[in-house]
Amino acid sequence: MILGMNRLRGFVFLPLVLGLTGCASFLEPEHRSWFPLRVGNEWDYALVSTVEQNGRLDTTTTATYHHAITGTAKLAHGQPVFTRVWNSDVTLRDSGMSDSSFSQSETTYFRRTKRWVYRYLTPASPPDSILQLPPEMDQKWRSEGVYYWVAARDDIRAGDRLYPRCWRLTTTEGKDPSSSNAWFAPGFGLVRMSTERTFGTKKLRTDYFLTRAGIR
Repeated sequence: MILGMNRLRGFVFLPLVLGLTGCASFLEPEHRSWFPLRVGNEWDYALVSTVEQNGRLDTTTTATYHHAITGTAKLAHGQPVFTRVWNSDVTLRDSGMSDSSFSQSETTYFRRTKRWVYRYLTPASPPDSILQLPPEMDQKWRSEGVYYWVAARDDIRAGDRLYPRCWRLTTTEGKDPSSSNAWFAPGFGLVRMSTERTFGTKKLRTDYFLTRAGIR
């Protein structure tokens, strides 16, 4: 896993109980949802990450990610969830201009209620509350050691598109003073995420942004 990517895992393609149960009419339509969850939804993202050593560029990572809601499953106690699969192609270039490439894939599970979006690493794992619904200014909560804060509304550019009035969700972990910012747009879910962290003499910057979405 790329440095700083564990914070991305929770958000990357925010997929619902609607359609699994045949009811849950209180859930908003997908075209207005802050976390669209429907089988067949797809998202493509791009990532650019740099590591500086003593103020000089040391490593650059570029990657493309494809996320898809591929089906449904059941938790250990029988509750329905959506299955989200992502695949990525990653290229690393060090300061000596030497490249290395690899691919990654991962499956996670999501459930959306009237008030929360939950993520499960496996059908038997405890839930991680990754988004409160609907987002409102200054909401704060803690889940699985991560602190969440709905900090602002911003107009955000991702790829060649401008997404107006996105909710900005800021996260921090434990005693780590650094933070990540994730922006959510209605009908798309996560459209951008940025992280800046310092490890001794190294500084990591990561930008992760939506390039294409197919929401059913």
